[in-house]
Amino acid sequence: DIRLEGYAAAILATLADDPRCRISIVTGGALSATFQLAKSTDAVVRGYAAAILANLAEEESNRRVIGREGGVDVILQLARAGDEEIQCFAAAALANLVADEISRRKLLQSGGLRTIIRLMKGGVPKVQGYATAAVCSLAETEDGLLAVGSHESMAALIQVCKSQDT
Repeated sequence: DIRLEGYAAAILATLADDPRCRISIVTGGALSATFQLAKSTDAVVRGYAAAILANLAEEESNRRVIGREGGVDVILQLARAGDEEIQCFAAAALANLVADEISRRKLLQSGGLRTIIRLMKGGVPKVQGYATAAVCSLAETEDGLLAVGSHESMAALIQVCKSQDT
């Protein structure tokens, strides 16, 4: 029932918004349920899933678990959605996940940098901000530096810099 799925997603999103609950959500096994919510046919439910993952990724100890359990691919899929709110939450999650070595490597191996660059080039400033923060964090790591230094990444960075001219 899509209605029940929506209520469950809303409750998890409320809990994930509270820093005191974030670790227990992951250790309690709700991460795989969140991955399922991210595949819902309902955009509102997918939005809740993106918000849950963004909030969970704020917790350092959750980042590795998210990466290890396949969350990077789930978040990248959400980032490719046409919905700006979902993209915003996904970009925020990616900006946090790149701080973790496992998640960062999975992101780079899966071609996730291309998705982040596409978000940087997008027209929504908040999404651009999170995507740019993710690229910045990637550039601060040895494995991410070469990827970020590619021609495609540089072109996106230059575009962001030029778009700030007023």
